[in-house]
Amino acid sequence: MKGIRSWHLAALAAALLSTASCSENAHAAFHLWAIKEVFTSADGSVQFVEFFTSSAGQEFLDPHNMVITSDGVAKTIEFDRDLPGSTANKHFLIATNGFGAISGGVTPDYTPVSGNLFDPDAATIEFNFAHDFDILTVSGSQIPKDGVNSLHDADTTPFGPDVLSTGVNTPVNFAGQAGSVNLGGSTPTPGDFNGNNIVDGADLMAWRTNFGATGTPTVSQGNANDDGDVDGRDFLVWQRNVGPAPSLAAAAAIPEPTAASLITFAALAMTARCTRRRREPKRPESGEPGA
Repeated sequence: MKGIRSWHLAALAAALLSTASCSENAHAAFHLWAIKEVFTSADGSVQFVEFFTSSAGQEFLDPHNMVITSDGVAKTIEFDRDLPGSTANKHFLIATNGFGAISGGVTPDYTPVSGNLFDPDAATIEFNFAHDFDILTVSGSQIPKDGVNSLHDADTTPFGPDVLSTGVNTPVNFAGQAGSVNLGGSTPTPGDFNGNNIVDGADLMAWRTNFGATGTPTVSQGNANDDGDVDGRDFLVWQRNVGPAPSLAAAAAIPEPTAASLITFAALAMTARCTRRRREPKRPESGEPGA
């Protein structure tokens, strides 16, 4: 009996050690971070990638990394230290050197050894966190370059579907410091699809190229009013803000409207006409005072 009791005690001790080890490994994690926001200036000199997690125990990033590949050229950002504390509902920030010194910038938690994070003009950019735990693949044209807006992913689970949109940049670091940089000098002009601060024929071509796109087209693809598609309403935004008239060749390249588009334009015109009529003062009939 004594031998059996000793065996049971040994087995129990081993089980407790195993449970403690598993518990420790479960808490010593890093894999539940999700890419939340990507920002770049037009020349790529100012960039950041922001992460978010709702889970605790995800501070153990060392010795993992982030690999960003632009048209096959990879850049690795090493996480050379763990994050300093509990991670529940926290952010952390990777940014180019000097980002914290820019007006509206915040101190990044990690920076590359030199240079930018990715090529903003690349056809394909892949953000790969910690060896495939969260991957975001986009084209350079999906990321705004107006110095104000950034690409946002509303899905905050590492393995969930991307829910992309564009909006004003909102970098947040692990300490909770939040900011918003403005490199354009002013709020972007509606209809400026390529982010060069001019609304012109080049923006019209961007709209034409993506005419009919649905789902989550970005501003750079011609979605001026953030309504989930690229259609005649976006053309009207461009038209209201265009500077010098576009060339005849650019204007001739506008796609023929579909029946639905014609109905939309007709409805907009009728609405505007009726609105003007309601606002005009009633003219007195002949014989009435003031006639």
